[in-house]
Amino acid sequence: MVAQLVDEVGGIAEVEVLLALVVELLDVDRVRDPLATWKTFDRVERLAAAAKTLLARRVANHPRHGFKSPEEHLAKLGGTTTREARAMLATSQQLTDLPRTADALRRGELSRTQVEAVAAAAAVKPDVEGHLLALAATTNVHELREECQRTRR
Repeated sequence: MVAQLVDEVGGIAEVEVLLALVVELLDVDRVRDPLATWKTFDRVERLAAAAKTLLARRVANHPRHGFKSPEEHLAKLGGTTTREARAMLATSQQLTDLPRTADALRRGELSRTQVEAVAAAAAVKPDVEGHLLALAATTNVHELREECQRTRR
């Protein structure tokens, strides 16, 4: 059932329509618990970013309709820079060999920034994947990036 929902664009499109309606009707001055609401939207954002990251390597193989590279195509689709699209594509490809990181991403435990740092480092040194995931859960992005850079040296 879930695989069919994910495989059919209609299922995801229905989620998009519902979320668009929620945002349209959101009255931020009347929200009872703005922190909880913000955290919920952050999780939704992480899950959407996770799906985009996981799909990036497949989208990169689609016809690019005049774009010079897959990264340029992804950048245009996502309204981002080619540099950010390149990082997303690299992460998407690295995740095929990093199942624990991919699982944490799917659970919404990692932001796009966190997963890019962890995947880049763990791709070079897979035995630190668990350590970096634990660090991502307990520290800030700056410290995580520093540790990931040390790992890659």
